[in-house]
Amino acid sequence: MAKKRKRTSRRVGSETTPVVAAKDKTAATARTERQTMAGRKRLRRRLRRLERQLAGAARQERKRLRKLERALWRRQRIEAAIDEMSLTKQERMITVLRDPSNWINGKPDAILFSAGGNDIAGDQFCIFLDFNDGHSPGLNQDRFSKALGSIEACYLELFTLRDRIAPGVPIFGHCYDFPIPNGAHPACAGPWLKPSLDFCNWPVAAGRLIVHDALAAFRAMLVRLASNAGNKFHLVDTQGVLADAEWANELHPQPGGFAKIAQKFADALSANFVAQG
Repeated sequence: MAKKRKRTSRRVGSETTPVVAAKDKTAATARTERQTMAGRKRLRRRLRRLERQLAGAARQERKRLRKLERALWRRQRIEAAIDEMSLTKQERMITVLRDPSNWINGKPDAILFSAGGNDIAGDQFCIFLDFNDGHSPGLNQDRFSKALGSIEACYLELFTLRDRIAPGVPIFGHCYDFPIPNGAHPACAGPWLKPSLDFCNWPVAAGRLIVHDALAAFRAMLVRLASNAGNKFHLVDTQGVLADAEWANELHPQPGGFAKIAQKFADALSANFVAQG
């Protein structure tokens, strides 16, 4: 006797609807949706973790940059004239000058010295400014002249050290150029001038005149030192060399500007050695 077949479909009108297949399709769709939702949740969790990691990395990088900036600023402060002629630096210079293996003829042909700028430029610049009340000239000549006196003492100490350790060796220095105190600075340091001008209520245009006056006084002090033949000091006049477009920031020129300053030194050295025969 033949067995009856189970019906797996039902007739609706003139068509047959597969009931089991429809249930399977619904279950598959629900499973896909659950998988999609779960995948989205996992993706959101991964994105949140990544965001936290990136935020943490950004904080660490900011800390690293701040630490680098502080280190570079401390290094700049050490290079101020008053520190350049400190005990440690003098001992180092004496060691270098006394070592004949450092020099072709047993001693240097010349000593190049750059100092004075970092004694003035920086957060301490405000010390030398009068507050702009509409009547003051800007640069406080009395306070600034005292700062120049300290810088001059450092140059005189250098001449004394040279006379004792490397007598007869000429020293070449420079007087910087007139920068634009507009607040421009690299990521690692500065600005050096505009914050003090802002603090004392001086706009950039007036600030340029103040900086010009300060550097003109600095140059006058160096000219006086160079005029004394016993100092064996040669001033490389670098003021008025750079155009505005040749400044990279408040204190430093573009590469082309550095090349122009270097050429001024080369010309001064050549002229001195040619004169010596």
